[in-house]
Amino acid sequence: MKFGSDTPRKPTLPDDVAERSIGLRPLERVSRALSGAAPPALRQHLTAFGAGVLYRRRARHWSVERTPPTRVGRVLVSGFLGGVFGVAQAGRLTAEALERGGWDVARHDLAASRTSLLTGRGTLPEAEVGGVWLIHANPPELRHALMAYPRAAWADRYRIGYWAGELPLAPRDWLEASRRVHEVWAPSRFVADGLIARARGSDQVELADRVRVVPHPVAAPGLVVPAPERYGMDPHRVEILCMMDARSSVARKNPLGAIEAFRRAFPRQQGHARLTIKVLALDQSPAWRRRLVVEVGGRSDIRLFDEALDQGEMRQFLRSVDILLSLHRSEGFGMVLAEAMALGRATIATGWSGNLDFMDDGNAILVPARQVPVRDPQGLYRGQTWAEPDLDYAADALRALADDSGWRARLGQAGLATPARLADAFDRAVAASGLPLRVRTKPPPPPQP
Repeated sequence: MKFGSDTPRKPTLPDDVAERSIGLRPLERVSRALSGAAPPALRQHLTAFGAGVLYRRRARHWSVERTPPTRVGRVLVSGFLGGVFGVAQAGRLTAEALERGGWDVARHDLAASRTSLLTGRGTLPEAEVGGVWLIHANPPELRHALMAYPRAAWADRYRIGYWAGELPLAPRDWLEASRRVHEVWAPSRFVADGLIARARGSDQVELADRVRVVPHPVAAPGLVVPAPERYGMDPHRVEILCMMDARSSVARKNPLGAIEAFRRAFPRQQGHARLTIKVLALDQSPAWRRRLVVEVGGRSDIRLFDEALDQGEMRQFLRSVDILLSLHRSEGFGMVLAEAMALGRATIATGWSGNLDFMDDGNAILVPARQVPVRDPQGLYRGQTWAEPDLDYAADALRALADDSGWRARLGQAGLATPARLADAFDRAVAASGLPLRVRTKPPPPPQP
């Protein structure tokens, strides 16, 4: 199998020669200038533009591999492993699942690569070449990772990109990034179909043969003791939770839909149920913060919660609610939904996109939706369609579920099977991938004396 175009390429230059040939000094000066005066949005846009220019220049000197590397070694899992957002959690789950499977795993936090982006002289934690480099980040961050380290450090590794899109068609520039990896793992059928649909009609139709559905292996959490008072909840109320990260499009997560569905379910302020909107990074979108403050105003049974929680606290937070409500317009997978189900929480979610790989009418309430053009004030998504959930249906379901503790218990019990289903699908997908042929198993620990 060939990866990339058959067009002849110029000979690959040594890394230090290539770096001098593209002239990094202007980019370094721009980076220093942007670190102070520019507004955050402009700084982010210009930084992304500059990184794109740098990538295109540097990639000219990378030869195209004709056959995948086969040398056996460790699997280096790179991701934003220290973060408190969904992609970070997904990377940790993958590393943990591979370790449980007996593979020899090394971990690497991609946050460290930013300091080497301009020079390209970073050092990967696993010096041994060969094995697999599993980059648990979307193509923009994949490009940054390739630029941050000398080509000699990764050219002889079998490379896997773990990508998650949220629209029916993957971004066009992901096709170019797919030339730099040997496989693409997608966390859901929805994401995989978007990649394959984008490849159709392009010069990379063969990408369909390299895309593999590998679900996030959400693990059974063990004993998690609820602590509603710790998070300002009332154990005598039905506590309903909606979660969103402003960095991943507020419109896509649709907290306004959750608030409206709650208002329709409970038109007047009451003491039976309460809705909490858990927000993250809302300070980066002041307009949305103002809008949400207005929407929850005047109702003591609707509140915003913006406390930053670590991984253990987040599990306890989820365990302390009764219902998780996600009227999303699209999900590549639906990590929080899977984690809530693993904790035995009843869930109500839009019946469309990646969450349908593990949610059905037997373990959740799925809200019907129609397709509408994407409208995202933040500009993160555009030009396609996504779901508009039926808020009347959601309101009826929310009111009925809040009034029926037995139904909540049955849905929660059904959701407890989610980790086992995902783990089985993950293990089978990994076994069918290129990883087992290139990664050694970890020797068992020596017996205790």
